[in-house]
Amino acid sequence: MPSAACIIVCAVQNEGWRVSDLDGAEQLQQLWDREDFQAGQGDNLLVYGLPELPARRVLLLGLGQAEKLSVQTFSQAVEQAIRTLQANGVADAVLCLPTGTGIAPAALARHAVLAAARVLY
Repeated sequence: MPSAACIIVCAVQNEGWRVSDLDGAEQLQQLWDREDFQAGQGDNLLVYGLPELPARRVLLLGLGQAEKLSVQTFSQAVEQAIRTLQANGVADAVLCLPTGTGIAPAALARHAVLAAARVLY
């Protein structure tokens, strides 16, 4: 994965991270195990100092409960993430699309772009 100012990583409440093949994922698992992040719908936590990840910071993005996840709730969470990044002066970020959601990755990508456009333009 290329380096970025921030990596956005999605999590589902009571289930954990929804990423695959991310370098440094064990550091994210340690955060989850300590219960530093609950992953409620729209919750986010900006984390610094995870040296194994290819970014200066990681934004943990809560998607809420798996059974309530839809493209609409995903879009709302992405909008909140972008507002958080703006408030913290982050100019570029990479969004790791969540896996195992039952929503097609293409649909998630499309709605992430539309959410970004609503916030930024």
